[in-house]
Amino acid sequence: MAHHNYIRMHDQRDQHFQEVEANLDVFAYEEHQLEDNVEEDEASLSQEMVEVRDQIATSVMGQGFVAKSLTIENSAGPQNHQAAVLYNTANQSAFYNCIFLGYQDTFYAKENRQFYKDYKIYGTVDFIFGHAKAIFQDCHIYARPETLITITAQNRASDSEVNGFSFQGCHVEAAPGLTPPQRANLRVFLGRPWDRYSTVIFMQSIFDDIVDPQRWTEWPGVPVDHLYYAEYDNSGLGADTSKRVNWKGYHVVKKWMEDDWFTVAKFLDGNSWLPETGVPYRSGLRIVS
Repeated sequence: MAHHNYIRMHDQRDQHFQEVEANLDVFAYEEHQLEDNVEEDEASLSQEMVEVRDQIATSVMGQGFVAKSLTIENSAGPQNHQAAVLYNTANQSAFYNCIFLGYQDTFYAKENRQFYKDYKIYGTVDFIFGHAKAIFQDCHIYARPETLITITAQNRASDSEVNGFSFQGCHVEAAPGLTPPQRANLRVFLGRPWDRYSTVIFMQSIFDDIVDPQRWTEWPGVPVDHLYYAEYDNSGLGADTSKRVNWKGYHVVKKWMEDDWFTVAKFLDGNSWLPETGVPYRSGLRIVS
């Protein structure tokens, strides 16, 4: 299977994952819960793992999939470039207290409504990507060393599509265990547009000093006039917006009402289906006085 450089046109990624779909390890569950009781040891990451080797993704399909306390690793390593940990197309899926260990393209949020709570994801290039309607709440986003580190590559393709990534109360930080020189060389961007209407918002999150002052970066050949990238009420050493990108589609939100749409209650209609999953969630934002 061909490996692609991390600076690649977006049609190559779709081709790549079409190639691996034939070899997927598939978890296809209808209204079932997958729970794996693992011993938690974050420092050494010595939890029991589901290993996905040789660029083969783990796929989740169906309706109402719930995973709790599950760790999934793709052990292909950074030298193998694209190597997804999870490929999720399941509608109304929820993940709670899970860990995804990967590098480039760690997690493909392919489509439909998805919710992630208290989960940890490790990656390098575009490690959360796709065109699902997904909310990430109280999650830890760990950057691993790479020349270009981009957290998201969301690919909303037209203004008629209703999808995007919303991050609420998350923490963008360096992966544990890095040497001081490795950490010092981290330069993390919140995302880049996989397509022209790419939609990503970070709200009430914490950015460590590894976040680049510009926050966002371009994808060669993709215009930035129609995307929607936004930040609201974030904090931390990397949260200063004074040197942000000067794009028409980039917004610093001043009032929480402006982006109330990107909450669990409205964006995912989560109050109608999340309670039965047993996964805790906040339906709205924390109100700032």
